Amino acid sequence: MIVDVGAHSGEMGLWAEKSKSRYLAIEPDPTAFGALTRNFPDGQLVNSAVGEKPGTLPFFLNTSTGDSSFQEGSSKKQINVKVQTLDEIVNNAFPDGKIAVLKIEAEGFEPEVLKGASQTLARTKIVTVDAGEERNGQSTAPQCLNHLFSSGFQLEAVFLRRGIFRLRSTMT
Repeated sequence: MIVDVGAHSGEMGLWAEKSKSRYLAIEPDPTAFGALTRNFPDGQLVNSAVGEKPGTLPFFLNTSTGDSSFQEGSSKKQINVKVQTLDEIVNNAFPDGKIAVLKIEAEGFEPEVLKGASQTLARTKIVTVDAGEERNGQSTAPQCLNHLFSSGFQLEAVFLRRGIFRLRSTMT
């Protein structure tokens, strides 16, 4: 099972298909979600944001660059999006079993994604998180790594130029 938070048009889904893995793609941007739906018409797809608690939040669209986020940034086009916890989404789609890979690319909202993912993390073998400088020019790496370390993950690889980290569970 592969869970893709911030799937955009589903690039990771191609890898999931090739490895014959079950794929859950989560994308809040309605235009990117449309592309995801066209690319994976039979996939398990969720058009929602992921955060610490359920609700609705203002979301700024920047679809062409894949940078839609909760940060205003260069986009002034705003919509309201549904927010769910990752635990809620994953437990609905994959009620049991291990998750091989959890990819989180939430354009600066990664700490909130992790805060709503305790059950999901307990079932996950590998987490890759893009914690670049997308939160008002600041990296979310310290918050994300501290959360993952305290959840039983250890650092396996780092791509510093982009702020991408791969961690492996010490529990699974």
